[in-house]
Amino acid sequence: TERQRMQDTLTESERLFRSMADSMPNLLWMADAGGSCTFFNKTWLKFTGRHMEQEIGEGWADNVHSDDLQMCLTYYRNAVKAQSGFEMWYRLKRYDDEYRWMYDVGVPRFSEENVFEGFIGACTDVTEQRRAFDAVKEERRFAQAVMDAITDPIFVKDSKHVWKAGNSAFWTMMGDRPEAFIGKTDHDIFPPAQVEVFWDHDDKVIQKGQVNVNEEQINRADGSVMTALTKKSPLILSDGSQGLVGVIHDITDRKRYENELQAERHRLANIITATEVGTWEWNVQSGEVV
Repeated sequence: TERQRMQDTLTESERLFRSMADSMPNLLWMADAGGSCTFFNKTWLKFTGRHMEQEIGEGWADNVHSDDLQMCLTYYRNAVKAQSGFEMWYRLKRYDDEYRWMYDVGVPRFSEENVFEGFIGACTDVTEQRRAFDAVKEERRFAQAVMDAITDPIFVKDSKHVWKAGNSAFWTMMGDRPEAFIGKTDHDIFPPAQVEVFWDHDDKVIQKGQVNVNEEQINRADGSVMTALTKKSPLILSDGSQGLVGVIHDITDRKRYENELQAERHRLANIITATEVGTWEWNVQSGEVV
């Protein structure tokens, strides 16, 4: 009688579990300690358009995309050996032969005596999220390609002056790879006096949301100092926070020419001032001013 009562309780528990599992929107599955799948809910079977007998064991793998199959099986089998939870992404063929991206999470099951009994897992169709992610990724790749094609250095900062991105010209000017600067601030690279000027200009853009153009002195990686005309514009970052994008135009040579011209004008002005002003006549024969 006691044995029958226990059996009835177990049967009722299994019935309740299957009823609950079949009502779930996720694709649920169970596996034994050897990794062989023993159960798939109705949502799974409706998605694949297959019968339970076709899916149990490793039959479910027949619907995994060929490009993902080896990775999927290797990852799963390693999790079985380690008796540890896992999560992975792969494409699973739907009843209409369309492959959909699945986010699969497996949780290990243990008995009261802490004996490994297998896994219970759930798959979620994340195809639309994946497409949106891929679209954003492609847009970023395109934007980066456009930025890299521009010869002037370009950089992006957040509201705390942390570098978030840059183009090839910017990293060449800085003399290192992006990994060496992303997540850092000007304080990690430039002298305090320069940083104070940079941040004063940054804050005017971030706080007022206005474009700011200023002449700045910037230390290059080779130790030389560049005179730059830096244009900083407000930018909304991917997380919705306020940041800025800056474009650096090297005007070092132009400033040198302007300074040389100004010096020459000053020199000539001093000569004229020092010369007695008289009657200036043009001698046609000698070609001189007399």
